[in-house]
Amino acid sequence: GLVALVQIEKTRLTHLRLPLYIDDERHTIIFMLYCQVLNWVFLEVPFNNWFNNHEGDWEMAEVVLDDSVNPAAVTLSQHGQGFTKHWDEAGVQKNDTHPKVYVAEGSHANYFVQGNPSVSDTQHPVGVYDQTGDASNALPQIDLGSLVDANGWVNYTGHWGQLREQFYWPPWIEDGPVGPAFQGVSWNTPLSWSNASSGKGYLNDLIFSVFSPADIHLYDAQGNHLVGKNTIGGIDMPAGTEYFERSDDHSKNIVVHGKDISAGYVLKLTGTGSGTMDVKIQTPDFTGNMVDKKQYLSIPVTSSACSSTEAEIHINSTKNFTMVLDENGDGNVQQKQPDISSSIAADFTAPQQIRDFSVAIINSGAVGFAWMATGDDGNQGTASKYDLRYSLSPITEDTWQYSKPVGNLPDPQPANSSENVTVRSLMPGTTYYFGIKAIDKANLESPLSNIVTATTTIPRLAWAKKHIYWANWADYQNRQLALDYKLSNTGTGIALASTIDASFCNPTSVYATTPLPLTVGDISPNSYSTVTLKYYVPTSVGSFTTTTYANCNDDVGRTYWFPGPMP
Repeated sequence: GLVALVQIEKTRLTHLRLPLYIDDERHTIIFMLYCQVLNWVFLEVPFNNWFNNHEGDWEMAEVVLDDSVNPAAVTLSQHGQGFTKHWDEAGVQKNDTHPKVYVAEGSHANYFVQGNPSVSDTQHPVGVYDQTGDASNALPQIDLGSLVDANGWVNYTGHWGQLREQFYWPPWIEDGPVGPAFQGVSWNTPLSWSNASSGKGYLNDLIFSVFSPADIHLYDAQGNHLVGKNTIGGIDMPAGTEYFERSDDHSKNIVVHGKDISAGYVLKLTGTGSGTMDVKIQTPDFTGNMVDKKQYLSIPVTSSACSSTEAEIHINSTKNFTMVLDENGDGNVQQKQPDISSSIAADFTAPQQIRDFSVAIINSGAVGFAWMATGDDGNQGTASKYDLRYSLSPITEDTWQYSKPVGNLPDPQPANSSENVTVRSLMPGTTYYFGIKAIDKANLESPLSNIVTATTTIPRLAWAKKHIYWANWADYQNRQLALDYKLSNTGTGIALASTIDASFCNPTSVYATTPLPLTVGDISPNSYSTVTLKYYVPTSVGSFTTTTYANCNDDVGRTYWFPGPMP
């Protein structure tokens, strides 16, 4: 369920906030508890089945308004913390006055970006483990009544979700969350909470910040200016990068989303005044599954008409983070090592692409597939789950989000194992497009597999006259005219239990004397069976027509009529 609330709080700033209650899909996990009676008792625990293990959460999307009631900042909640961007920062996507918020699938967070954001907090493993949704969007309806109603859902004192049983193991299973009015600082002092949420990127982003009277520039490995102020007074900021300045911490910042040290960059700093500068950098290493963070502190800065402080740091796979510093711009350089260094382990290696996705079997309501399993990291280990989807139109990375997911897929086996699955409940005689991705425990997706096209089978009966004759003298005397018909299957699937149900004649004085329904049996595609029906034809009738109804079943039990349902 999704509910929303707006509260206007007038302090020095006006603050608009929208808490969203995400009631995650309930899963069941089995734990064992050893009781005093020496019996094993199995307990079913409904929970989130993610890195978070309670049934739901209150997620906050806050918009801070300035004194002129214009948007100033947006703060999104992420795993117990917030992430703030100023309204005009690159990376804040908007529809007119509405910021776009991407909600993480199956977890408890929301993001400014679509795809695989990266988060780190004190409660969960560090890594890229959230995948934001991208298949649909909603603008929540606002419920203002609960603000003034003391008994409204905002002030409900109970838990939204099941309580943790006293003796559940492991001990980190959590209660369902209490209502929004009891969420602590994010609800009671939202401005303070928002102001404290000053992150500038995610773990899978290159982040460079300078705190000083200095300009910051990023160059590529060939020496081309990539991000930062340019010589004509503008800002170079190609797609996938951000440049922004913040007055609250007097910083100038560059963010390169989803890139690591492998491409090679040069960070250059140029003094714009006198004082000292601090420099902070974050450099992910996707191959090494590591994030390095460095700080260079209290570096003297000067600037004049003739010369200014110059510094540069080479960012590449050598991980030599030595700063080359020319304090006075006189050509005399010194080397400075980081004052503070730290490294964080993170999973950046997605499963390898499935390249041998193929059709194993097709019938009228299902298609079976086979492929070789990839791993958790490339082609090593065991992936966490599969995402198999299908569509009536070609599937690409752009259209993947609109394709229909297949539920209840088996868990992946170790890399290089043979996998197979059958997709059921498909329409007969329909062409479908199928694709699959492997997803690891950090929720990193493999590239989209090769796309497979399959057309489900369907039987189609056809009825044609072959011969008309009097079979013998007795039939002639009794006016029993024999007609041989060809009952064909022109479809692609087997026609099971084919049956002639009725044959109506015009004029009605002519009628079938062969007992009907008449079971013909199974007819393979592009095959036929000869059926003989006898009709009573009075001597007064020189010609007549027949309308014959037949039916068959497909291999999943659906019934098909020819030429249509019998009246």
